[in-house]
Amino acid sequence: MTKFRYHRGSLCEAMKTECEVADMDELLEVLNASPMVARGYMPRILRYEVLVKPYHMKPDDRIDWDETWIVTVDGSVWGFTDGAVL
Repeated sequence: MTKFRYHRGSLCEAMKTECEVADMDELLEVLNASPMVARGYMPRILRYEVLVKPYHMKPDDRIDWDETWIVTVDGSVWGFTDGAVL
């Protein structure tokens, strides 16, 4: 399982959104459950719009993650994971 957190104004607020995803399908479910999508302010997110790539490949002792990967949707930052999502 991979940890995911949404991008927020502060790390404290972001960590309140932390959840675990098993794969890209589950990550898509989480992204599409966000208020922006769920309330219809933007269309459902499709797999080809999501990119997960290395961001900070050193331990982050503040949150106990060994590495941080960035999650973008169509080029916009939506969140971070603690590892690759396949």
